Amino acid sequence: MIKKLLIFITIITIPLAAIAEPTTLSLGEGGAPISVDAEKMELFGLDNIVLFTGSVTAVRGEMSIASERLEVRSDDNGNIKAILALGDVRMRMSEMAAVAGRAQYDLMEGVVELTEDPRVWRGRDAVGGERITIHIEDSRISVEKARAVLFPEEMKVPAGE
Repeated sequence: MIKKLLIFITIITIPLAAIAEPTTLSLGEGGAPISVDAEKMELFGLDNIVLFTGSVTAVRGEMSIASERLEVRSDDNGNIKAILALGDVRMRMSEMAAVAGRAQYDLMEGVVELTEDPRVWRGRDAVGGERITIHIEDSRISVEKARAVLFPEEMKVPAGE
């Protein structure tokens, strides 16, 4: 709790308008940090919530999330457990891109749930539905009420066969 408090006090005492680099939040032991850039940040210390608003961009490793509002929730030890992105959400993860009105990222489970007209693209393939769940570790996607456009790879026959 003290470690978390020191990080947040450091962030709050620096005037946000003067920060050239984005705010970086640690995920605790073994987790990659999340760098966040936004027009405004608010800390709700008693609720373990950091709220970013206005042209928010968050990056963690190969994943990026852009939205109008981003809520970062942590446990009592300061470890980030969930991120909620709202308003014109755009995500990128390695070869996958997604858009939605709402994205809930459960870091403990390694799952992103997209709702409010979600769509995901992998190459030229596209899928939409009512709810899309992305399992980060194995890039598995499950879709409720799916609509998809898939482009099968062309079968190439080696010369001489």
